[in-house]
Amino acid sequence: MIRAFLDASALFSGIRSASGATRELFKWHLRGELQLIVSAYAVDECIRNLAEDFPDRVGAVEIVLDFLQPEEVNPTPDEVRQVAKYTTAKDAPIVAAALKAECSHLLTFDRKDLIDPPHVAKQSGLIILTPGDLLQQLRTDA
Repeated sequence: MIRAFLDASALFSGIRSASGATRELFKWHLRGELQLIVSAYAVDECIRNLAEDFPDRVGAVEIVLDFLQPEEVNPTPDEVRQVAKYTTAKDAPIVAAALKAECSHLLTFDRKDLIDPPHVAKQSGLIILTPGDLLQQLRTDA
């Protein structure tokens, strides 16, 4: 089974849109066909971003997480420092958490810093893609 880490942008999209790919991945998780993992860092960033752009949806974060019951994994400062050698400082806690959780996939919309630079995926060993790309993969494999 795929273990996929949700960064703040992916979690944000699942809360903001009732019909997007991330919301569909939530359903795959609830059916036990996919394991979604988060970290406190990703959740906090999602809450900050929602507070800025959609303050009326901030309360939905807790509701969604209570409903999904995703695994939460938080890296140590040393694990973050190791990852910061090949990724941006802001993304190091995300990549470190995905690695600590032994995820195969990291779900994000951050093309500039995570998806497009091939060195992050190569160094980490993670498959870094958008929720839509993973959903398409799951549907193809099903």
